[in-house]
This record gives sequence, C-alpha cells and structure tokens, in this order.
Amino acid sequence: MQAIATTAQSLPTDLLPAPQPEAFLQGNNHLNQDPVLRELDTVVRTHTPLVKHLARRFAGYGLPLADLVSEGTLGLLTAARKYDPGRGAQFSTYAGYWIDHRMRRALDCQAPTIRIPCGTVDRIRALRQARADLRNQLGREPSAQELADKLKTDVPAVKRLLHGDVRAYSFSDAQDGHTEGERPVYDLPDTRQPSPAAAAMERDSRAFMHRTLDQLPEREATIVTMYFGIDDTAPQTHVEISRQLGVSAERVRQLLKRALQRLRAVLLDQRHELAPLLAC
Repeated sequence: MQAIATTAQSLPTDLLPAPQPEAFLQGNNHLNQDPVLRELDTVVRTHTPLVKHLARRFAGYGLPLADLVSEGTLGLLTAARKYDPGRGAQFSTYAGYWIDHRMRRALDCQAPTIRIPCGTVDRIRALRQARADLRNQLGREPSAQELADKLKTDVPAVKRLLHGDVRAYSFSDAQDGHTEGERPVYDLPDTRQPSPAAAAMERDSRAFMHRTLDQLPEREATIVTMYFGIDDTAPQTHVEISRQLGVSAERVRQLLKRALQRLRAVLLDQRHELAPLLAC
C-alpha cells in the first residue's frame, strides 16, 4: 500500500471522469507489467463496491449515479495518494472519507440547481458552522468580529458573506423566467433533497455509528470521532488532537489503539446490525 501511495502521488489530480482500470491496463502492455500499477488497479476494483454504496446515498441530489461513482473513484485515488499506513487506520476507513468528500464537492460544484463557485461554497459552509458553534457557546448571535476570529479571517470578508455580496439563485427557475429575489447565499435553503431510501440509510448508518461509539469511554469516543472525521468534520492528526485535549500525541495514539480494539470487539458482537447497512 505504501508503494501505491508513492506512485499515486505522481498522478495528475484532474483525471478522466470515468476510470476503466482493467481495460486501460489491458490496452497498455508496458503498464500491465508494472506491479505497482497492477496493485493500484486491484485496489480500485476491490473498493468499487464501497464507492457505489456511498454514491447511492446521494441519489436524487442532482447528479447521475454514474457521475457520482466516477467522482468517488477519483476520491479513492486521492486516498491512495495520501494514505499513511503508519497512522494505523484501515485503508477502507480512510478512503471512505475521501470518497464522500469528492462526491459532496462534486454536488456543490456541478449540481444544476445552484450556481456558486466551489471556493465560495467552502467559505459559506465554514461560516454556517462557525455561526452555529458560536451561537451555542454564547447563547446569542455572534458578532462579525467574533465570526472573523473563529474563522481566522478579517471582518470585511465575513461581512461580504453575511450581507450578500455573493448571491445565488435557482438555475431552473431562471430558465423559466422566475428568478428568486436576490438573497444572501446563507439564507437560501438547500434544495437538494435526498430520496427517502437514501435518507433512511443515512439515518440508520449514523444511528448505528453513534450507538457503537457510545459503548466507548467518553475520551476514547472523542478521539475516534476527531481522528476519523466523524459527523462531517475533517480528520485530525494525533498532534492536533493532543493540543485540543491537553495530552501528548503518544497518549492520543495509545488511547486510539485501545479504542479501535474495543470497537472491533463491539462490531463482532453486532454483525447482524451491520448486514443491512453494508448491502449494496
């Protein structure tokens, strides 16, 4: 896997949208003889069911399933490029984050109902999260300065988003000649509604995940959540977690190892619950 990660680092980030690894290698005999590329091909084919399973969660959000699978495969290649076996995480667990991330970003940037630049989408999401966090902490609406401090940016940048310098409207409505009034992006509802089946699967998966984590000691559950980026947060390193919890990075590593051992035992006892969640 380390060889795959090293080789994948040299791959271009903007790959063709419909990977066909087997056909590609069959048509390029010199590549077919490369053991690292053959192993990379095996990784892609082995994890294609995972990509398809995650893609089905986003059915009905605005992109065809085939496009979601293609984006997820690119996320899988990103995971191969970044994967570090020394961190102790299983590759499939690590890859799941990047597959999901790539699909969500594709929906943000390509779904036909919303026209917002990708960078702006990221800033809006960060602003919404910061507002929610500060509102919970302060018990009131945060000021622009407090938001700027939280986001590590300046007040004018926050005000541009808050006061609607960046605006968006429904593309389909505009084609019909019925544009929405110019409203700040953060006030627009999310029009990408999941299908009932996808929503139910998402609820079941999250409920199972939280039931499992609830069986860990609180600190271990917190470390697992932070390390793997559970609940739509970015994965954090041992050092980043240690700074937040006030312990050494080595202590974080020890607690994470213990937590994963506990989780393996729990999951073995709950295999009957996993079956419907992993069905593809």
